[in-house]
Amino acid sequence: MDAEYEVWYRNPLDVMEAQLGNPEFGEKIDYAAKEVKSRDGKRQYVDLMSGEWAWEQSNQLALSDPSLHGAMLAPIVLGSGDKTTVSVATGRTSTIPCTADLGTLRMIFGARTKELCPSLDFLQSRRVTRERDGRIAFEFRQFRPPSFFMPPSRRFSCPSSRGWTKPKVTKCGDGHWRRVVYAIGPYIADYPEQCVLACVVSGWCARCTAPASDLDELQVTEDSERAVQRSHEHTEAIRRTWNGDVKKMWDGYGMIGDVVPFTAYFPRANIHDLLSPDLLHQIIKGTFKDHLVSWIVEWMEKQEDGKKLVTEMDRRIKVSPHFAGLRRFNDGRNFKQWTGNDSKALMKVFLPAITGLVPEGM
Repeated sequence: MDAEYEVWYRNPLDVMEAQLGNPEFGEKIDYAAKEVKSRDGKRQYVDLMSGEWAWEQSNQLALSDPSLHGAMLAPIVLGSGDKTTVSVATGRTSTIPCTADLGTLRMIFGARTKELCPSLDFLQSRRVTRERDGRIAFEFRQFRPPSFFMPPSRRFSCPSSRGWTKPKVTKCGDGHWRRVVYAIGPYIADYPEQCVLACVVSGWCARCTAPASDLDELQVTEDSERAVQRSHEHTEAIRRTWNGDVKKMWDGYGMIGDVVPFTAYFPRANIHDLLSPDLLHQIIKGTFKDHLVSWIVEWMEKQEDGKKLVTEMDRRIKVSPHFAGLRRFNDGRNFKQWTGNDSKALMKVFLPAITGLVPEGM
């Protein structure tokens, strides 16, 4: 825990300016928030700049300072990768890569371009050990490797510098010069990383104060408090109310009171609003594999002829026809290691595989 940690980083504004000035991206960038509508007049959401968040940020930008009227909003979309083991021999050292992208780039273009998602930094972390007698030391419980809590002047350029609060004249890929104001945009992370970023206790919601056992607040009474949306202002209010009592903040609100999210140092940034789900871990593998597939298999196994139902389902998965876009699973759903591609391929054949084996309601 007392070891030294190395952090390899570069200025994100330099990276974003390089993307803005790339001629290949010139005609593929949205230089302002937009509304996309279908032929029948219905609103469509196709990328970041077509959503409500971009409009709200643009309005806040214009209202905060008259000198920002007409400036281009350039949100930075952030993401953290999985830990990568560096020391193969001992397995004690790992790094967490952080990537960034311009939120103004159109989704269709970015999906097939290799010049995107550059790495901003690599945060080093080492495995910490508990006491030999099995008890967890106070230092161990309080220890958090320097990852997302380092001073923003180290991980990012100074939040008060030109580009964050004042427009910075930048040459864009289409050859025009624009006044650009950068903003912290959505942060794509799975649940464990969301807790770390939001300084929230694992098991609590990173966006609101509702307990995990009652996210819909069905058990709220007149004597209990209703959940509220988390924000930096709310956290500071709770800290002042309890005079900085870390234990009460931890137990009562799921807050880690002795650290502050990095977005607290940036204008127009609230990490609790910016957290975005990781499609791979939370939708593809989480909702489909860990919930739907497991739920259906558990239901089958509880039936009188459960073993036959599971065997028949696996047989149907194995004999899926040869067709473009379909994949054959020689071992059924029993993968050695589930990957995102495995889950997406299984989605295409799973419904036909369970048809007639489970109730229509499922």
